[in-house]
Amino acid sequence: MTTATHELPRIGEGIYTFPEATRILRSADDSTTVRQLRSWMTSGLSDASYEFEGGRDLLAFEDLVSLEVIRRFRRQGVSIQAIRKFDRILRALFPELHRPFAYKRFFTDGADLWISEIGDDHVGTQLTGKKRGHRVWNDAIETFASQISFDEATKKATKWALSKWVDVDPKIQFGAPVVHGTRVKVSTIVTNLDAGTPAQVADWYGLTVEQVKGVADFASASRLCA
Repeated sequence: MTTATHELPRIGEGIYTFPEATRILRSADDSTTVRQLRSWMTSGLSDASYEFEGGRDLLAFEDLVSLEVIRRFRRQGVSIQAIRKFDRILRALFPELHRPFAYKRFFTDGADLWISEIGDDHVGTQLTGKKRGHRVWNDAIETFASQISFDEATKKATKWALSKWVDVDPKIQFGAPVVHGTRVKVSTIVTNLDAGTPAQVADWYGLTVEQVKGVADFASASRLCA
């Protein structure tokens, strides 16, 4: 039984445990911890989409994107209180969005979004006043936006390019990190490199040696498959 938005995760949303989500987020910042993510979620900032009896919560791709936005704000010194206020403003403007941080309109200015500045943190776009539309976005958030693919119609985040070699796509392998442009899981490549050379693994999965080495280097450096 669940107590969150949907009774069961739906195919195409991505399914992640807290440890799995932590490994993906840690690939961008190795200081991310399970405890940190749980704190943000259990305090109501970005609660898990699926909460099951017995304390086993599952996250969706939208949760993952939202947590990465929160993480990047925190890295830039934006307070939790400021992020909460930003979240409230977005939810008031777009009540139909389950995770406003996971939509393109959050990352853009112009007609789609007018967000007020938050205190002295300067992380939004003014909602009212003479400077309406003045951009004060944080560089880290704009960089993240460039890594995300969005659905043109819904503006919803659909894929996250963790690196040149690795994608997270909720429609592929239940959202597990995969080799860019394929359905081959990163964990599969890492595991098979224990049994074969990069050239052999590349041949087994129809990849190039460069892809295999790139994925392996990224996974090792980021501890993605630790």
